[in-house]
Amino acid sequence: MRIYVFALIVVFFQTVAFSQELPQISSGSIERMVAFKSSFIGERTVDIWLPANYPAQAPYAVLYMHDGQNLFDDATSYAGEWGVDEFMDSTTLQKCIVVGIDNGTDKRLNEYSPYNFNLTGIAAGYKTNKGEGGLYADFLVKTLKPWIDKKY
Repeated sequence: MRIYVFALIVVFFQTVAFSQELPQISSGSIERMVAFKSSFIGERTVDIWLPANYPAQAPYAVLYMHDGQNLFDDATSYAGEWGVDEFMDSTTLQKCIVVGIDNGTDKRLNEYSPYNFNLTGIAAGYKTNKGEGGLYADFLVKTLKPWIDKKY
């Protein structure tokens, strides 16, 4: 039974993570980069949330957030929206650009972990225990950030 539930969760998660429907947001705009390429990690979707007044108050700070499919909309989220656009609407903090990087679905644990790991219980059958956090960090620093800096 556990394996069946786990398999259903994985299928649902992968379906949501690969959805190309733009998140519904409360303000600002979303630019989506589908299949963003890198030599460090597999292709992924990257959403860039721009404040409503962009680019009027340039330059903007940039906030990079992981599990990007969860940031803006319940419909595109795996486990519930994080409300980032609503927070940006209501905060008195300086407005910024938000870059949401979708996770690597079946490689999520690998990419977020800098070390090899062992899982037990329901996750014991996880495909690999190789920590690839260094490659993910290289993607952020050497591929994505320079691209964002140049474009925005």
